[in-house]
Amino acid sequence: MASLWAGDDSKRWQDTLDRYEEACGAVPKKGDKLLPLDRWHRNELPAAIRGRQPPHVTQPELVKLVEWKLTRGKMRPNLLKYSKEADPAAVEAASTAAFQHLAEFTGSHTPSLVKSVRAALDELTVIKGVGPATAAGMLAAYDESIPIASDEAMVAALGGKDYTAAKVVQLTEALRGKAASLSADSGRQWSVKEVEQCLFAATVSGGGGGSGLEKVDGSSGKRAAQDDGSEGKGTVAARRKLR
Repeated sequence: MASLWAGDDSKRWQDTLDRYEEACGAVPKKGDKLLPLDRWHRNELPAAIRGRQPPHVTQPELVKLVEWKLTRGKMRPNLLKYSKEADPAAVEAASTAAFQHLAEFTGSHTPSLVKSVRAALDELTVIKGVGPATAAGMLAAYDESIPIASDEAMVAALGGKDYTAAKVVQLTEALRGKAASLSADSGRQWSVKEVEQCLFAATVSGGGGGSGLEKVDGSSGKRAAQDDGSEGKGTVAARRKLR
């Protein structure tokens, strides 16, 4: 089957999007747990973040977000351990600063996008155990124009997995471009979040989301180096004040 990513047939993409929750529930051995966690990440967490002034993520929410990430992807127990040990004030400060960078962004495919997303990722990855992929999941909950950096999206849009800040920025640009193409074809506004959901659903259901690479387990090994206990730049100290 031709790759979903290769085309801009909005009807095909919409059909795939309509199967997203079904795909979440169909993840082997994890579907029953993933579906409620994913609904929380899509609906409850964004409302909670934006309901605060300034917007931020709490430490308990970080723990739940890591649980969601590990259930949606590969299990890496150290990440959950680090999130449970994270300093609540540090998590709040880092996420506040990260969301401020995104709030300052205006435009579409411009240098300011790269600058804002990269700066937001840098703010979050100082938390021990939070690397670019986890950080992207946090940013995606605040702003649906930032994608979840999933295996499925990375393989489909970029041809492979490389969980660095530069690749998350590249993924953001690629999925924004696809969303624009689908919007032009369908007459409705597609979001980056929806594009990523389609790629996830297509891969889980065997519907051709990736570039002929429906099985996404055999990557180069870089993720293991970046998503295990070494992920993130270190513990945030009291040097960062809430702003």
